[in-house]
Amino acid sequence: HGQHCPACQMAYPDFIDAAEEAYGMIKFGHVDTSNEYLLGSRFRIYAIPHFMIFYPGGEKVYQRERYSRTFLNVASAYVPDLSIKIDQDWIKSNQKSKAPLDFEGQKLAILFSNRLVTPPMWAGVSCAFQNNTENIAIAFCNDQNISQLFNVSTYPTILLIDGAKRLIYNGRNKFPEIKKKICDFFNGISDESRSKSNTITQLDDIPSLEDFSQKCKGKGRFCVVQGGGNNQASADFLAIANKYRHDNFQFFICSSEKCPLDYVSKFSNQQNPKIWIFHHKNDAAI
Repeated sequence: HGQHCPACQMAYPDFIDAAEEAYGMIKFGHVDTSNEYLLGSRFRIYAIPHFMIFYPGGEKVYQRERYSRTFLNVASAYVPDLSIKIDQDWIKSNQKSKAPLDFEGQKLAILFSNRLVTPPMWAGVSCAFQNNTENIAIAFCNDQNISQLFNVSTYPTILLIDGAKRLIYNGRNKFPEIKKKICDFFNGISDESRSKSNTITQLDDIPSLEDFSQKCKGKGRFCVVQGGGNNQASADFLAIANKYRHDNFQFFICSSEKCPLDYVSKFSNQQNPKIWIFHHKNDAAI
């Protein structure tokens, strides 16, 4: 796109809508060819707006309608489907006993559909949970007889199974919301428990770094810590914690004097509180 391009400005809102709906599944980016001459030349951009799809092993010029749904559908077609196919053979090999649909010890997220192939959005979900540490299997079923065994009669239906525990997803068909619900379900987080939990936890009361890691690692949630600030959450931090209390975040405050995280104490003080965001899997923070 360019700075003085009316057609670019007209396409941009739909481009943004597609990016928000596919957040976490497909990366959307933009290049201002008014400034990035070398990139424009490298990809032979002779007219703007110009759209390209990059995927493992190749690239393709996008020449379809400039609508958010079309952007999303075309780009999603390049997302590989890694979901398990639920059919009669799979049922026979995975039942733990002669009892019908006994999947003790298994964690399954199944999309029941009347489509012949896995929808692109569900393919994205299958990629997001590939090799996950919780052993959550993403599956797809379009066999009506098997759907009836699970008491599923409407399509599409997403059923989450954790042993004997079952839940039907009733949210919107948006990748970030589906992914979040799957993480919450298998981590034992319900909407009710979220609403009853405190928005911000006092980190000084946690006895050790090991306890902090247990709260933040492998739970599907990013821990956010405010260090310093006289042991009081700043107005901005409190507002953010309230706004995102139902999302995949857990908020803490940590005083400079008693904080168990040495580096948080070192770089934070009462006059200059700092915010730290901890990765939920890796030993990394910003």
